[in-house]
Amino acid sequence: CIGFRHTDYFNRLFSCGTGTVDEGQSSEGAVNIPGTPTTEEWGSWMLACFNGEVDRPFTANDIVALRYLYGGVRPIPDGVYRITAMHSGKVLDVYDASLATNTMIIQYPWVGDNNQRWYFTFLGNGYYRIEAVHSWLAMTYNTGGIFGTNPRLVQNTWSGSTLQQWKVSVVQPGQFAIECKFNGQVLAVFDGSVDDGVKIITFPWNGDGNQRWTLTGL
Repeated sequence: CIGFRHTDYFNRLFSCGTGTVDEGQSSEGAVNIPGTPTTEEWGSWMLACFNGEVDRPFTANDIVALRYLYGGVRPIPDGVYRITAMHSGKVLDVYDASLATNTMIIQYPWVGDNNQRWYFTFLGNGYYRIEAVHSWLAMTYNTGGIFGTNPRLVQNTWSGSTLQQWKVSVVQPGQFAIECKFNGQVLAVFDGSVDDGVKIITFPWNGDGNQRWTLTGL
């Protein structure tokens, strides 16, 4: 728990009343877990100091952080879902309902076809395999080649690669981040666009609406 930004191990003044603000050297420091506050939280089970006589359960943010780091608990059951971007209201869609490998995944208005329906299978390690129902090809992060010139989300034959494993995390009730195991970045609609046909990439979590998704069971 040391390092969770919603706790106070970087600022023990918060719960202890004494101490210094200390985030360590260089890139060390308290890390913000997606879906938790960027400042300390009263009541967190993980605060540095507390009254030992108080029965203090995990807060909602403690639970989000633990699930994010350790997985194990399924945030959603296996099944078919519509994946909708919060900022645009558009869904993940395999371009032109193609059955070909390496076809790009885009955002597009919901029409209900199987190329917009995604089957989530929990892998038991905190991650999911996500497959397009029309093709049964797996959601895969294409890094864009050796120079990384055109990174994008595609469908491809399942191989078990970390490019095909996805962690689903609750960022607030009814909203999720979907993180690629390969790079620790989350699904995002490119450039925050609301246009039809825009590609999907991975990007470091910043909390914007183009990185937040609703998952609607079908």
